[in-house]
Order: sequence, then C-alpha cells, then structure tokens
Amino acid sequence: MPPKPKDETKPKVKAKQKAKAKAKHGSAHDNSEEMAERKSLTERTAFSIEYPGIVNNTDKAILTLGGSDRVSRHATSGIDERGPVQLRFRYNDPTSHPINGQKVATDNLLVKVTKRTRRLKSATGQVLGPEELVDEDVEVVAVIDKTARFRKLADFQFVVPKGDPLTQIAKTLTKVDIDEAKRLCDSGVLDSSLDASAGYIPAPFLDST
Repeated sequence: MPPKPKDETKPKVKAKQKAKAKAKHGSAHDNSEEMAERKSLTERTAFSIEYPGIVNNTDKAILTLGGSDRVSRHATSGIDERGPVQLRFRYNDPTSHPINGQKVATDNLLVKVTKRTRRLKSATGQVLGPEELVDEDVEVVAVIDKTARFRKLADFQFVVPKGDPLTQIAKTLTKVDIDEAKRLCDSGVLDSSLDASAGYIPAPFLDST
C-alpha cells in the first residue's frame, strides 16, 4: 500500500497560534511602556450633595437644605450622625414636609479642569478666528468620601395658604418664642385658627428616614 500523505495543516495552525501569542505579548509590553505617570491623591476630603433639581441660585439651594451651618454640620459628621439630610423646597413655610436624603460613603474625585485659550485679533481689536486651545490642566482637588443622595419619594402634604394664622402659629412654635406664643393665646388667634384652618393641618409623615 502506498504511504499516507502527511497532513500539513496542523503545523500551520500551530505556527499561527504562536505568532498570535507573540504579537499579543509584544503589544502588552509596548503598552506598559506608555503608561501615564503615577501621582498620589490629595488628603483633602469633600462632602457632596446630589441635589434633586436644577440649581439656578446656589444661595437659595443652600437655604432649602437648612442653611450653610446645617450643611457644614453634615459635612463634618459621620455617615450615621446628625440624622438624614433634610431638603425643603418651600423653606419659608414651617408646615412644609422635608425630603429626606441619606449620607453614604463614596470614593469619588473632585476634579478641576483648567483650559487656556487664545484668539487672534487684529491691531484694531477685531477677532480674526475662533478660539484656539493652548493648554489644558487637570487637577484632583479633593476626594469625596461622603455623598448625600435623595432616592426616596416625597411625602404627600397640604399647602397652607399664605396669610393663614396656622402659618404664624407654626413659625412661633418653631422659633420657641414664648412672648409671641402668649400674645397669640391672649388675642384669640389660636382658637379661631383651629376652626378656620382645620382642613389645612399638615399631612402625617409617610417616611421617617
């Protein structure tokens, strides 16, 4: 019987596999040489608030969170301290129910990006072309180790009309103004407002966390 012809496909397959492996290891070696320079992170930490809305006025947004003092207390306290972060969209209404946010631990970075551009101008000051990017700098300003997030639905609540005596009473009780409370009791506003504003008593809280 004539000898069987040799199968020449197997050596070719092995050769291709070796070539692919060699190319793979070679590319990995090349990429490792092009790695960016390692830098240590700053020790400065920051507190972040994921505000559930579009902020057009930063001062008013801080007031809805209870003011800068309350925000600072949450920033310097632990995750489980100071209770929930409360947000009131109607911060001037003492009967408004807050939206409760929860503080969680995070490992995010606060990055500052600085772009330097230039625009060619003529001797008369006329702009000759679009802005051109000259330099770009990226800097890690702080590590965000705590973040306040608002993930729960707001409570249902009644809105008390403006000028209602119940609003005045609620403000007095909130400020613990004893003299004003005595004046309201002597004037009879308290008794009359309970009958007139019975339908505007704030709804109970559905979520206490």
